[in-house]
Amino acid sequence: MNADLCLWIWTSVIALIAAIQDSHTRRISDNLLCVGIIGLGLGLYFTQESTVLWDHVWSGLLGLWIASALFHFKILGGGDAKLLTVASLLVPLGSWVELWLWIFLAGGFQALWAKIISHEKNIPYAVAIFSGVFAFGIVRILNF
Repeated sequence: MNADLCLWIWTSVIALIAAIQDSHTRRISDNLLCVGIIGLGLGLYFTQESTVLWDHVWSGLLGLWIASALFHFKILGGGDAKLLTVASLLVPLGSWVELWLWIFLAGGFQALWAKIISHEKNIPYAVAIFSGVFAFGIVRILNF
């Protein structure tokens, strides 16, 4: 199995569990996010060349910086910001914008659904993060 596929599956599973937690409790476990980032970090360390590995690290740091700003301005919750950081670590810096566009697109559809169908005001954004990571992988890694 391809290393990128394994890393995408790992990140998707972590994001799916986080989405389920966020939907039910409006909280994402820090332990889950630690397991996610440690597993992803180890997977990257053992499968990527050092130059590519640093591209993933820079992507994760950029994700952390922007997610922290979104948290600071109360646009995202803390768990969502941490999950975005884990998701950012999945891709090299050159693919970071594409991943975040998929996540924001999924978030837009989720917001429309919440507004039109369920009339909910607060939506669990981990669902959009999972959907964006999953869609990114389907399109990019599986080449659909």
